[in-house]
Amino acid sequence: MNGRLSTWPIPVSMLTTYAVTEYAIKWISGEAPKEGVDEALLKQCMAVYAGNQCSVRTWGTHAVDEEIADGKYPNWFFVSEDYITY
Repeated sequence: MNGRLSTWPIPVSMLTTYAVTEYAIKWISGEAPKEGVDEALLKQCMAVYAGNQCSVRTWGTHAVDEEIADGKYPNWFFVSEDYITY
């Protein structure tokens, strides 16, 4: 089974709790925009905690969900991390 099982290095609930807290601190200190979400900064906050690359995209910005979301969910994010494969 070597090379067939994978998992994320950090549980997503812990990752998002840490990242959004760090983002909020940056928002309060003026390092993040007051309107909207800086996806690159959010991604950076996640990568610092996870220790690897993370992917962030909003609901409605991908071809598969465009017709479903119709741009109505700009604050919903899909998150993904690099995997650890055993």
